[in-house]
This record gives sequence, C-alpha cells and structure tokens, in this order.
Amino acid sequence: MAPRTMHDKEKGDGKCSNLIVLAKNLIGYKNLCKLVSNSWTEGLMNETPRTDHTELEKYKEGLIVIASGINSEIASYSIAGNMDKALSVGEWYKDTFGDDFYIGIQGNGIVSESEEDGEQSDMAEIKSAYLKVGSEYDVKSVCVNSCNYLNKEDSAALDCLLAIANNTTLGDKSCPRHIEGEWMKTREELTPMFRGRSDAEINSLALFDKIEFYSIENKPLMPAFAIPEGFSSEA
Repeated sequence: MAPRTMHDKEKGDGKCSNLIVLAKNLIGYKNLCKLVSNSWTEGLMNETPRTDHTELEKYKEGLIVIASGINSEIASYSIAGNMDKALSVGEWYKDTFGDDFYIGIQGNGIVSESEEDGEQSDMAEIKSAYLKVGSEYDVKSVCVNSCNYLNKEDSAALDCLLAIANNTTLGDKSCPRHIEGEWMKTREELTPMFRGRSDAEINSLALFDKIEFYSIENKPLMPAFAIPEGFSSEA
C-alpha cells in the first residue's frame, strides 16, 4: 500500500505497508489481477509495486482483506504515534469491505516478536491498535502464518538470497537474516500455536467457507494484430 496514492512518487512515498488480499470468487480473482497489474504498471516505485485505497475501492468486489503484522497500515500509524489515524484506516477498511475485512493474528499473538530488530517497544502500541480496531468496528480476527519460504529446510536458501540482494556474504555479521519459523506450516504444526484463540480458529474456518470454487483455466489469449496484405496467419 502506498502511503498516499500509487501515482505519488516523491521522496517518502517509497515507504509502503502490507495488506493480505484474497479472491473469494472468479470476479475477485479478476479484480485482484487488475490490482496487481496496475500496481506494477502505474504504481511501481523503487522496484516495489504499490496500490492505494482508490484502487481497492474500485476493485473491491469479490475480495477479502486482512490487516496483519508489524507492516500493515494500522501498525505503521500506531508505531508513529498516530493512533487516531490507525483507527480511521481500520474504519475505512470496515466501511469498504464490511465483514470481508479481518485482522490477522500470528501464533504468538497479534504480531510476531522481533528481538533482532529491536522493535519490542512498538509491540504494545501495535497490539493496542489492532484490539481497538477489532472492538470499535466489530472486526473479527483470523489465524495467519507469515510465510517467506515453502519448507523448513529452505531457510538457508533465503539467507543466501538476502546476502546476494545486499551485496554481502553469509559470514558478514551485518548480513540480514530471515526470521525463524516462516515456512508453510501444516495444520498439525499450526494448531498448537493458536491454543486459547478458538475465536480466531472459528473465524478462519468461516472465512474458508466464503471461498467459492472457481477455475482460472482458459484458452491462450493471443493479441490481435492486423496482417499486412500479401501475408497470411498460416504458419
């Protein structure tokens, strides 16, 4: 999410926030494709695709959105000390998406802890913001699992990728490392992490029930080109 609009590309507009967007039906899938395409063709800044509230409202049909973690709009405003703005953003999402707007909690609470980043002092503010949005605007919580690689053993490959991206080596102490536990977990791995949050588990199943079966299979879509005289479309 762009801090202002996806078309603003001045200094400071590159600091983006995250949002989970799911397609619950074929219309939602097509709208999600439009959002993603436009974010690359119109909202790209510093190699990061961005969208904004105007686009979300335009293509909201068939979509489910989840605000979660330390990098959502709600979390970003709460860290900056602007709780009023954090709440107004939550209100906007509730007004726009209704019961298709959720707050995502991770296995150890509203947000995951990050001792390495020294962000412990911000966690209380972020948790408070999510709780206030949930209570004031009747936003339900669902279970989420932050995932940056497929299998547990793939974590070493991600560290190598981070080293390459930052032009450093694994032996360099300044080289960024992945956060532990961010692989695609099975149901058996996730269930113990959400003990005591039966409400989020129930809401997650209800969200799942909203997803319709739809197929995205299609014949190849070829662009139409005018063929000059004297030439044929035959191979």
